[in-house]
Amino acid sequence: MDLRGLHPISPIIASSGLYVFMEPTSPKAADMRDRARFALHNGVPDKAGSGGEFHVAGCGRLVDDVTTRAQASTAASYTPAERYILFELLVSEARAIGYGDIDLPANPRWSAAGD
Repeated sequence: MDLRGLHPISPIIASSGLYVFMEPTSPKAADMRDRARFALHNGVPDKAGSGGEFHVAGCGRLVDDVTTRAQASTAASYTPAERYILFELLVSEARAIGYGDIDLPANPRWSAAGD
């Protein structure tokens, strides 16, 4: 398995969108600049998959707007360093999988294409 494309991040859910701050020199920043595609998957806390799983995928874009950066900083659970760059994650697909311990939405899969 090739793990070079895996880079842990902390996504930020703000009223204006989904964002991620990162070091400008990180491999993920280079990957986002080159290919723009992303996929996020939550970790599960145990072998039973308690709480279920959630996956989102789409394209990211570098954000230079100071207002958007301020909104993302305010919504973050930490204080982003000034040197960090910001990407907006534009979701094209979301999927939820439950293992019986949680209630899922009526449609556990969403796509920007409408399927």
